[in-house]
Parts: sequence; structure tokens; C-alpha cells
Amino acid sequence: WYASNSPIVVCGSVTVNSGVTLTIQPGVTVQLGAGVNLNVANGGILLAQGTSNAPIHFTRSGASGNWGSITINGSAGSPESRITWADFQFNAASTGTPAIELQGGTAFLDYLTFRNTGAPYIHADSASFVIAHSYFPDATAGFELCHGTGGIKSGGHGIFYRNFFGSPIGYQDVVDFSGGNRPGPIVQFFENVFTGSDDDALDLDSTDAWVEGNIFLHIHKNGAPDSSSGVSGGSDNASNSEITIVRNLFFDCDQVATAKQTNFYTLFNNTIVHMTHAGGLDSAGGVLNVRDTPDGGSPTSYGRGYYVEGNIIYDTEQLVRNYDAAQVTVTFSNNILPTAWAGPGGANVVANPMLKHIPTLAETVFTNWAQAQIMWDWFSLLPGSLAIGTGPNGTDRGAVVPMGASISGEPASPTTNTFATLQVGFSRTGNGIPAGGFPNGSGYYSYKWRLDGGVWSGEVPINTPLNLNGLSVGTHRVEVSARRDTTLLQDDALLGDEAVLSQSRAWTVQSATGPHIDTVDREGTAVTISFVAQAGQTYSVLARDAFDGAHPWTKIADIAAPGVSGTYRYTNSPATPPARFYQIVTPAQP
Repeated sequence: WYASNSPIVVCGSVTVNSGVTLTIQPGVTVQLGAGVNLNVANGGILLAQGTSNAPIHFTRSGASGNWGSITINGSAGSPESRITWADFQFNAASTGTPAIELQGGTAFLDYLTFRNTGAPYIHADSASFVIAHSYFPDATAGFELCHGTGGIKSGGHGIFYRNFFGSPIGYQDVVDFSGGNRPGPIVQFFENVFTGSDDDALDLDSTDAWVEGNIFLHIHKNGAPDSSSGVSGGSDNASNSEITIVRNLFFDCDQVATAKQTNFYTLFNNTIVHMTHAGGLDSAGGVLNVRDTPDGGSPTSYGRGYYVEGNIIYDTEQLVRNYDAAQVTVTFSNNILPTAWAGPGGANVVANPMLKHIPTLAETVFTNWAQAQIMWDWFSLLPGSLAIGTGPNGTDRGAVVPMGASISGEPASPTTNTFATLQVGFSRTGNGIPAGGFPNGSGYYSYKWRLDGGVWSGEVPINTPLNLNGLSVGTHRVEVSARRDTTLLQDDALLGDEAVLSQSRAWTVQSATGPHIDTVDREGTAVTISFVAQAGQTYSVLARDAFDGAHPWTKIADIAAPGVSGTYRYTNSPATPPARFYQIVTPAQP
């Protein structure tokens, strides 16, 4: 459908048959008649790829009525349809009919905007999908913004990243997804923003999941008969929910998570602030809920528990709601907590985490994804925080840490050592973490690495140290791609913006016999450098104020050959720039 023919008026339902591709060019307006559907058969392909300057518009034909929906059918191995930079309005005005339905299909859905707030936005049933950069506005009727059943089809994937979700109404979740357990494909959520819910943000019954880098705001029970949480899991059928929650921000919620019906959570490096039931109708709130207590009904069975490490938890009503140590295992290890924990775990600290800014509720009302990213700056650490460098594998505690596996053990720089042993993390087992739900542990279970941009290694188990030997003189850095317990490497192209490599801190290996600066001390405008000078050798001291073409190395002093070897000190005064770099060379330069 060509832009030159736009608008494309569709009077009757269209089916894209197997082996056929329907391409809709950027800038096209598709006007569909009342009740008209666009169907992609198993084996067909829809390519509706707009651009930021020329989006595709799906709307109705005429001044009244509503068209139906877009349905992408498929099965294992079916081809991928793509809808990007598109918006939808006047689709079916029904809380049971989504704008886009994936029925076993494969789809890449990117930069979508949904303007009909009276009908669901996306259903993904037994499908394979990436849903990214999309805007899901507040609902004006009773439906879940995104819904999925049947898990993820064989050989597929289920990924949400960098989406902005408004709030549903009443007893509805933002995203309700069920099905999919390790070692098969599981649903993954990266860097989405959830701005509110009267029930749960993520309802993941009978669903294993990885939840990383998201912002959860204003999740309060208002119309739901049971509790409201950022993440809720359980067992609607024979499958449990085992969920890894890492590097997320939670603010102003009844609960971070609710565990019930034998499900289990691991929480690493999250920042959790202002957990309170104020703003909702629940009778209490807490960071972790270990079973559900519906209004007028019997409590659910207990979840299996939680393992909680490296988190910052501040300003909460209680750490664990409905806690019974005889029924559930909850372990807090190496967290900053608001109150002491007497249960399993240890190395926790009760302290003010010294966050840069604790916002008011009014400050956390956002209208788009980019606005909400200020939360990462607000929840960063001030100098002197006890969270700095004390988290898993030497990271900071809390959520404001780099995405991907951490790297520790880099040598002090400079060094004369030509070897180094690094540790890549993290992976956790034991402490109640069910081996069946986390067959490779929770976190990362293997990694590959390369030195200085060289050739990638093969994969090695995550707990195997990275041993480097025979390092040359110069600056070195290691890059790592680790495999999450989702089975995807952290730089897999499927992850789009979320595909990252972990980088070690750089360090410099110096010759054990050649000249090198040992110490640098500054007092006022005077900088004193010290180095070992060898008898009979002359030296020059070079300096530059920046590493660019306008600031080349310049000789500032010559040092005559000493009669005996030993430490020599040279003072550069005045050294007035805020930054200056020095180099010692031998023999002395002309």
C-alpha cells in the first residue's frame, strides 16, 4: 500500500495469506470500514514500518463506527511481522477485543501509540514478540493494557522494553501474562515505566520472568479484591512462578511483590522507597507479601519465599507482610534496610542510604517515558553512602548500577603485574531458591569475554574466575557478555536498546624496569610527582592538560642523570588547570 495512494480505504476485511507479504509504506493512512479486520494468516507477513517523520495511521473510514483489529496468526517457526511507528484509533470499542492480537504469531512492535482508550491494546497468546518504545495510555474502561496466555511459543521470545504504561481501572492489571517456565523461553521486562495500577503492574501467575531496570510507581489497591503489587505471581495451574527482579525502582506502592501458591522471587540491586498503603484501600502494606488476603475470602496458600540481596529499602511500613517463618523462607543478605531483620540472612545495615533526592508524590506524575528517567538521577547515591561499593560482586547496592553482569578484581592502576584475576557476577543458589525453577541458578550462569576488543572467548561458567596472564605494557580493559537465566546473552540483538556489554575498569601495566610515575600529590597549585630514577639515565617530564589535538605532550623539565638509583621528586608549580597529565620519558628529550 503506497504512500502515493494514501489514504488506503479498506471496505472489507483483508487476509494476508501464507507466503504473501503486505507492505504498508511510511506515511500511509489506512482507513478501515466498520467492523473491518486485517488478518495475517500463518505464514503471511505484514510489514507496516513507519518512521518518526512519517508514521502509519490506522483509523476508521467515515465519521462514525469502529473498525475491528489486526490479528497476526502463526505457529512455531512462522515468519515475523513488523509494525513500527504507527498509531491506532477507532479500533473495536470492546474490552474483549485488542487493537493487535497475536494468535501464535511472531511480531516486532515498536514505537506504537494507542488512542482508543476503551479497548485493550495488545494480546499476545502463545506467540513470539518484542514490544518496545510504545505508549499505552490510561484506560477508560475495564481491561488489562496488555494480556497474554499460553506462554511463549517454541523457539520464540517475549520481550517488553522501554514502554510507557498508564493505569488500568479497577480489578485489572497493567500486564497480565501467564505461561512459560525455564528452561524454555520466558517473558522479560526491561526499562519500562509503570505509572500506576489499582491491582498489579505485572501479574505473572504460572510464569517465570526476568524483570530488570523498570520503574514502578503508585501501585495501590483501589477496586481489586486482593492485594496490589508491582509484581505478583502464583500458580493458576500446575506451573509456578519463579521470577528474578533486578535493578528496578519502586516508589509509592502497597507492595513490591506478592508471592502466593508456592512461587519464589529473587531480588537483587533494587531501590525501594516509600512502600505504603496510603493512597489505596488495603489495610496494610509492606515490601514483600508472602500470601494474598482477598477481601471477604480465605487467604491463599503461602509463596515459597524470597531471596533478597544488595537492595536499598527505605521508608516502608514493614519488610514482610503476612510473614510466618514456619511457612515461608525469606532471606535478606547485604541490604540497606529501614529496620533490623531477625530472620535468615545477614550483613544487612540499618542506615539512611543517602539518596540524592526523595521526590514528593506530585514530582512522580509523568506523561512519557523520557520524563520518568529523572528517577535514576534522584535515586543515585550521594558521596559517603554506605551503599557505595558494598553490593554483590563489589557493585553499589541499589538499582543505580550498570546493566549486565558485574566485573570485579581489576588491579590497581598503574601496576607492574602482567597478570590479573577478575570475577564476573552474579549467580545465586541455595537460601531457598528452588533448583527446579532456577535450573542454572538465579542471575547469570555463563559468560564470554574479550580483552582490549580482541577475539571473544568461548562461554565459561559464571563462577569460573577470568585469569589473564602475560599482559603487555599498556592500558587494558575486559568486556563481558553474560547469559541470563532467561538463556539470552546480555548483548543479544533481540534486546535492541537493552543489548549491552559489561566493561571492566581500565588499568595500566607499566614496565617493571622502565620509568613510571609512582605517586602524584597536589597541594594548592603545586603538583609533586615521584618516580624511581636509575643511575646514569637522563629524564624529561612531559605534561598536557587534555587528551585532544589542541593539547600535545609538552616538555616542562629535564632531570639530569643521578649518581645513584633512587626515588626522585619533581614539583610542577604553578600547575593551575583543574586537570593535568604527566609522563616521564628517558633519555631526556632535546
